[in-house]
Amino acid sequence: MKAQKLVSKIWTRTVRAFHWWRGEMYSTLPSGMVAALTRNSSRIVIHFSDRNFRVQVVSAQMAVLSEAPSPIEKKNGLSLGWPPTLHAFAFGHLVDLRVPESCMLRQTITLPRAAMENLQGAIAFGLPTWSPFTRDEVYVATRVAASDAQRITVDLRYAVRDHLHSLIQQAHDAGLAPDRLIFDQAGDWATIINPEKGRRIIGRRRIDAGLACVAGFLVVALAASVLWQQSKELAAYEHAVREELAALKKAEGERQTREALAMSYMTVARRRDARPRMTEVVAAIGEKLPPSTALASIEINSDGGKMDVIGSPGSNLLDILRDVAVISNPRADNPIPNQPQSISFGILGATP
Repeated sequence: MKAQKLVSKIWTRTVRAFHWWRGEMYSTLPSGMVAALTRNSSRIVIHFSDRNFRVQVVSAQMAVLSEAPSPIEKKNGLSLGWPPTLHAFAFGHLVDLRVPESCMLRQTITLPRAAMENLQGAIAFGLPTWSPFTRDEVYVATRVAASDAQRITVDLRYAVRDHLHSLIQQAHDAGLAPDRLIFDQAGDWATIINPEKGRRIIGRRRIDAGLACVAGFLVVALAASVLWQQSKELAAYEHAVREELAALKKAEGERQTREALAMSYMTVARRRDARPRMTEVVAAIGEKLPPSTALASIEINSDGGKMDVIGSPGSNLLDILRDVAVISNPRADNPIPNQPQSISFGILGATP
């Protein structure tokens, strides 16, 4: 019993949460889409006044979608003048007969909390003690108004079957057999008189909901597939772009390297061309040296050189070498008597 109560409580809360979620979702959708989603929840409501009645098609949000008075002309027991689509609409939707206020009785009762487990049975058992009617003589709609740990307060609305028989028959004659009797416009107070149609409609709605879920899943799967394919293409494109950028950077680095090598080569070439060659230096020095002297050795590097001169020039050797056009700043390095004179010099045009 406790497990049954727990399951019932979980199911009730789940249904309430679903209805709340559905209402929140509908509030964010365009009105046209909401109408398309809730068209199967629309119903027909028959209102009686005096001898005539009118028919309304009401949406799930209680908006009146269409309304028509009852036709007067009859043929073969069927009323004429209804829109051709109304009977087809009634086949797939609930038809409610609104109980007139003149036929409606109201009562409030208090029951033990345990009666919630089988409220209809408790009402059927106790109805003869609260009213002059038995359960088979009236149509009853119930609603729990309040409850606590010990008791529940139940509002009853009921109508005598004999009083409604003629109204139900008129609706049958019009081709709109009622499925429920409702005691208010919203249909919160209702009693079912044709349960088979209700089960058929619920089954069809479940099928429609299942198909809608399948369609939604396919749409989501298709969208996910498209997004996945696009993400793959984007990843491939990004990879190709990264490779192109890497190739461009490599090519740019190689170009800069070549330019640097070319500049270095040109610098070396300019220095080489600007510095006299050894043969030119030896020839220039040989032209200026007196016949009594000779070069014993000579070394030339990038910015100058060193030579050893033997013999007696008869004058200052440094003054003679200063007249050589290709060298500069000749200077004696530790002259030793009777030994070759060691002279260091710079090379004109050399770059340090």
